[in-house]
Amino acid sequence: MKKATIHWLKPEEGGRKTLPASTTTYYATTVLDETPKHWSIVIQFEKPLAADEYMAPCKISFLVDTAPFHVLEEAGELDVYEGPKKVAKVVIDNN
Repeated sequence: MKKATIHWLKPEEGGRKTLPASTTTYYATTVLDETPKHWSIVIQFEKPLAADEYMAPCKISFLVDTAPFHVLEEAGELDVYEGPKKVAKVVIDNN
């Protein structure tokens, strides 16, 4: 898993109405410029989010072993989707 920071879109920006505050593991998808384009991702938080915590440290990885893990080393950020709706972006710490 790579260290990162998640930046949630606020509801008025088209994001979720409520953040996933009751869990430390969040499953979503991302879209890449590769084939296939859509990949399942896992985001882990150190602690459950507060209701208004729109930016939080996290760790990110792909859900399946056959995913293009090199993207986590090369990309500066990934968009986070729930279905077709963009809900956040993750900025990856590549230091």
